[in-house]
Amino acid sequence: MAVADSAPPLSFLLAQLRAVCAQHPTRDKVLLAPSLQVGHSLITALARADCPSIGLRPSTVLEHARQTALPAMADRRERFLAGGAEPFVARAALHDLDLGPLEPLRPHLERPTAEVIRTVRQEHVDGAALRTALGDRTAWMPEAQARYEALLTQHDLVDDSALFRRAAEQVHASPSVGDALLLLFDEVELTEAAYRYVRALQDAEVALMRLGHPAEPLAPPPRTVAARLADVPTPHHDAGAVGLGAYAGAPREARPAAPTEQAPFRFVEAVGTDAEVRAALRSALDAGVPLDAIEIAYTTPDPYVDLLHSALRRLPAGDGSHGLPATFGAGRPPHLTHTGKALLHFLQWIEEDFDLLHLVGMLRSGLVRTDGVLEEDGERLDPYEAATLLAARRIRPGRAGYAAMLQRATRAVQRDIEEREAHGAEVEADQERLAKLHALRTVIEALLDLAPSQTTSVREGTRQAITFLGR
Repeated sequence: MAVADSAPPLSFLLAQLRAVCAQHPTRDKVLLAPSLQVGHSLITALARADCPSIGLRPSTVLEHARQTALPAMADRRERFLAGGAEPFVARAALHDLDLGPLEPLRPHLERPTAEVIRTVRQEHVDGAALRTALGDRTAWMPEAQARYEALLTQHDLVDDSALFRRAAEQVHASPSVGDALLLLFDEVELTEAAYRYVRALQDAEVALMRLGHPAEPLAPPPRTVAARLADVPTPHHDAGAVGLGAYAGAPREARPAAPTEQAPFRFVEAVGTDAEVRAALRSALDAGVPLDAIEIAYTTPDPYVDLLHSALRRLPAGDGSHGLPATFGAGRPPHLTHTGKALLHFLQWIEEDFDLLHLVGMLRSGLVRTDGVLEEDGERLDPYEAATLLAARRIRPGRAGYAAMLQRATRAVQRDIEEREAHGAEVEADQERLAKLHALRTVIEALLDLAPSQTTSVREGTRQAITFLGR
């Protein structure tokens, strides 16, 4: 990721939202995000950037359909099927059903069966196609689906597939579905049922707008808004059409410079792991780095391996075909490396309100170096000495507790020196103790300076973490 010294004050994603809000300042605007949490976060970020967002509210495609379908469902006295309840309906559908060779696995088939039925219903899969795809071992699946659907009808329950159908029917039946502007994320995946609902809204002349436009040469995944609703317009501002995430669809000359030795990192914003993978590949392509020289480190195999493999298969190979070669290898998780442990414990120390015992443990484990912050000709203090000095102390929680504790300890040693000098005793050992406390103060202050506060930006917090690891 990148930390550019001249990073723009507003990402392109937020710039799109700002442009929409400026063009429609009083209109009701519904942000159909991948999740409500993502939508709330973006609206909050927009407010922090001092951009007016009157009338902008977060939602999802499913939640919007739910609100649209409520009148039709109320007339039919139907209820929503609670989230996670599909396996229980599948269990009832499988009762007394002949499962053939899979009979010994009956207790384990409820959830997979529910997933298959949910997918078949969401994607409007034809019954004949389903039987062909499943084969003889699961020839009972169409009967299980029929029972599943009968149970929903019997108990007046509506699952997601039926919900989208009810919502689309309500849109076609209602002369007016509101004047809200619907903002759809390019990265949102649309099942066939959701896609038909959105198309029903479009047919009813509901105003739709896409946020983001994947940049070439990476084609959008086929089930996303970007691929299925390519005819829906995207916002424009003074930099032209822009895409999801920072610079995702901007012209090449409008994107930030590739990482260099002077600015080895740069940040990009992406909504969803798929967009994150495309941003990483796009960064390498923009920099003109040879494919053999590119190494991408990911935090966890799931979901990044599958996403990287899929994205590389869609890239043009240069000879008219598609698909670029890649080698995947398992590495050590960051938290098992010494550097990863140091960073993890440093962040945990901050999260635990600068707990003294946690810091003592870090010093004794060799996760904190002290020589990087002390003067070369000054008093030396190794991590184990620092841990010993701290272990005997008690402080109150928070940053300020360390300063107060060190001040008390320093005064106590200074009084000992004064008393010994008054009696003509040796003070060399006490002076050495005082020098060690001064060195400890330097180490503690350096650590606290690198600890992000509540107002620290992500970019600055990352810089501070890198500085901590470099010492």
